[in-house]
Amino acid sequence: MKTLALAAALVTAAIAAPALAQTPAPAADAAAGKISVETTPIGDIIKNEKAKAALEKALPEITQFYDQIATMTLAQVAPMSQGAIDDAKLKALQADFDSIKSRPSLPLVGWVASPKVSGVGKSRPGSEPFDRFPHPSGVRLPH
Repeated sequence: MKTLALAAALVTAAIAAPALAQTPAPAADAAAGKISVETTPIGDIIKNEKAKAALEKALPEITQFYDQIATMTLAQVAPMSQGAIDDAKLKALQADFDSIKSRPSLPLVGWVASPKVSGVGKSRPGSEPFDRFPHPSGVRLPH
């Protein structure tokens, strides 16, 4: 019965979503990769596998409505969920989201050649790609 009530509420939320004024996520939260029940759209939450798992654990029936509520936040869906998403559940989800460590963005680095193995200017025999895979014409390319 609760699933039916949540389904009806989520369909209503999807229909009413364009009429709701959405507040954009604060730039600091977005830059830090922090997930918030207040500001992060559900579509962005489910892009993070750990956050998606936490959300589906707390609200298993929500999976069937992802396409309809993707642009809404959990806080916006809560009033229309007929009690399925209450303040306690929002606080628990926020605690779960806060415990998720976002992967730090790695700097882009160019390709780095491996160091020579034995001695200055000499490489281990067979370590050069040209030695292992000679040109079909038999021409050796300079190292």
